[in-house]
Amino acid sequence: MKTIARCALLTSLAVATVSPPAYADGVSVEAATKDQKKEAITHFRTGMKAFDAGQFDEAANSFQASLDIVASPNAYLMLARALAGAKKNTGAVKAYKAATVAANNAANKKKYEPTLNAATEELGQLRATLAEVSIEITGGDSTTVTLDGRELTPKELAGPTVVEPGSHTATATRADGTKVEESISVNPGDSATIELDISPPAVKPSRKVVKEEPTDNTHLRPYAYVAGGVGAAGLLTFMVFGALNNSKFSRLEEECPNGRCNGDRDDDISTGQTYQTIANVGLVFGVLGAAAGVTLYVLSESSKEDPQRASLRLKVRPQGLSLSGAF
Repeated sequence: MKTIARCALLTSLAVATVSPPAYADGVSVEAATKDQKKEAITHFRTGMKAFDAGQFDEAANSFQASLDIVASPNAYLMLARALAGAKKNTGAVKAYKAATVAANNAANKKKYEPTLNAATEELGQLRATLAEVSIEITGGDSTTVTLDGRELTPKELAGPTVVEPGSHTATATRADGTKVEESISVNPGDSATIELDISPPAVKPSRKVVKEEPTDNTHLRPYAYVAGGVGAAGLLTFMVFGALNNSKFSRLEEECPNGRCNGDRDDDISTGQTYQTIANVGLVFGVLGAAAGVTLYVLSESSKEDPQRASLRLKVRPQGLSLSGAF
């Protein structure tokens, strides 16, 4: 694998006809001048010495320099071997493919049959240790697509890209400049696809904020006054008839020893009971009226500033009345 007969190389440079792959600028062997062939052979020999010494990076540079002048199938094969030796496997795959294309396009295919067979076999062995990643763009046209930070050409996007096993990240740029990124992990021999959806992000509908105007409850003010007046009248009634009842009770207590009264005091007792009933009714109306008046007044005041500010609740229970709330 490490060597190719020098005589075969010299013959191939003189005879073969090659359509140079895209990344080589060299002319075909058939179109090369004598000086171009001589210079290409010099770089090739330098590369072979470095390759035999295990200096794969230097060998690859020399083989590439030879290809830049004359696109020889043998130079492609040795470039692939040098890159594989330097663990630059993805580049080696490209060089092996270029070697097969150049050998197939040679004017005298028989002379390059060993090169073609070697490139095909070694490419298959190398591919078994690598993986392929395809990138599929949906939702629009992206400005750039990168794989592990390297921008891909349209031709590379059209087919799978050979990658080392492990994790790989593809990034596409939307028209607005935002980036969409997806990652995938592949094992040797895998063939996977990374899908990048560059559809414009959905626009969320704006929420219209409606400011609630505080309710104007100033119309409650007159009712507050009326309720307050009823409450005041009830309390006044309670005070007056309560006082009359107390006066009547005190007199009867003095004139009826041991709580026993003569029959002529029945009218006074009945009158006292009436006073007590009227006082109790006055107390109920007084409390209810006062509570209602305060509630209505506070509501009519606070609603213009903060409807949540005041909250009063009046509860009527069998045990009595209760007024609760917050201001």
